[in-house]
Amino acid sequence: MAVRREATLRFACKAAYLLGLTFLVAGCGGTTSPQGPSTNPPAAAKLTGRLRGGQQPVQNAAVQLFAVGSTGYEAGAVALTSAAYTDASGDFSIPSDFTRPSSGTLTYLFAKGGNPGTGTDNPAIALMAALGSCGDLSSISFVTINELTTVSSVWALAHFLSPGAQIGTSSTNSLGRENAFANVNNLVNSVTGTTPGAGAPQGAVIPISKMDTLADILATCVNTGACNALFTAATPVNGTAPTNTLDAALNIARNPAANVAALFAIPIPSAPFQPTLNASPADWTLAVSYSGGGRNASGALALDASGNVWTAN
Repeated sequence: MAVRREATLRFACKAAYLLGLTFLVAGCGGTTSPQGPSTNPPAAAKLTGRLRGGQQPVQNAAVQLFAVGSTGYEAGAVALTSAAYTDASGDFSIPSDFTRPSSGTLTYLFAKGGNPGTGTDNPAIALMAALGSCGDLSSISFVTINELTTVSSVWALAHFLSPGAQIGTSSTNSLGRENAFANVNNLVNSVTGTTPGAGAPQGAVIPISKMDTLADILATCVNTGACNALFTAATPVNGTAPTNTLDAALNIARNPAANVAALFAIPIPSAPFQPTLNASPADWTLAVSYSGGGRNASGALALDASGNVWTAN
């Protein structure tokens, strides 16, 4: 009798290199400084979107488009645009007049700071959304950046990501970074900022409740500025405490079994993402389970140097 087994793929994590937050503002061919809201006219916008803390707009946050580096792991990312600032509704427009890399270069958005509705800026806000290749940007009509896009991007790209939103890999591992970006598309819908993603294949079971719980934990820091509990629980053993939500998420992704109960116990005034976990998990690993697809008693799983999974059937 044929027996079908589920293959569970887990995102690889590696030890964190704890660096200070670096918010790059140097574009291709120039620099900029955060002087205030962008005055780029809508007609010049290449990409539009919204920034949300939970479900609340974040005003006056700096948003930049980056290209993934290819000269080494966790480094080499280049800011393609100057900072565009979110308006009172949390909306932003990325200008089109920037030097474009090759069409296959992968890109992502990074948002820093801003007022989440409390009346003051929260410097601990750091959120991101992995997009895709530069050649595909023209087909992206709208992007949401929030805690769910951040969780999805950080967990899928943890092997390539360093504190400060620097994403890079070696020039010989293009397939690995492409697979990682494809995982983001499985986990989250970048247009709506919800899970699962538009790219999730049939038969894939996405850990929605665990992702929503992680997003809610980050949202507490983003929306209220009460970040001490998060930063303490997200500090690695003998490591440095993070100072923003993205670096905290990266520490959790790379140390998924550390301080699990403490993170789960962080008070969430009104959980903006639902459904959530009813009890503390064993760890914060995010795993996507796949079933079907013609596998019959698959076994002998192996990973090659590019991150491909091979199995005997």
